[in-house]
Amino acid sequence: MHSLQTKIEINAPAHLIWEVLIDTINYDRWNPLIHEIEGEFYQDAEIRVRLCPDEESILERVRTKLDKRNQLKGSPFEEDINSLNKKSSYVARVTTYKDSEVLEWGRSSFWLGTYNHRFSLIKVSTKKTLLENEIQMGGKLISMGWDKFIKHYYEAGLELMNVALKVKVEEGADFYIVE
Repeated sequence: MHSLQTKIEINAPAHLIWEVLIDTINYDRWNPLIHEIEGEFYQDAEIRVRLCPDEESILERVRTKLDKRNQLKGSPFEEDINSLNKKSSYVARVTTYKDSEVLEWGRSSFWLGTYNHRFSLIKVSTKKTLLENEIQMGGKLISMGWDKFIKHYYEAGLELMNVALKVKVEEGADFYIVE
């Protein structure tokens, strides 16, 4: 199983961040990775998650990070990124729903492996919350492409999602709109 965890401090109480996270109707207005979620969040609910990432922003972030680490030159990333299925949808089950604290969903498939996505909100002060945004992936296909490009691609996507959520909550602005 492979995992990634990103973090960001948001200048707002957890309940305001939670409101944005569970507002499935408006994901496309702020989220650069997850375009749509069908269904409602509650414990054991079935949801459909549609990924439609902002390719340009994510790839630019990945290239910049790899270039700073001197890992871009000769990296298989540029060649292999096209083989990653970036636009997809899947059905998942809400595995953890703790109001204003934890939201997690996951799916498991013999062919596609496992995927879990978890948001944790940790109170820093009355007006500041730490968001932990984590994914876990497993399976043969994931293992084959993890170090080459999946890890880099999803790390950039989660980081952009964190920034977008911060902007949405702190400024009330839609960060990203899919046309």
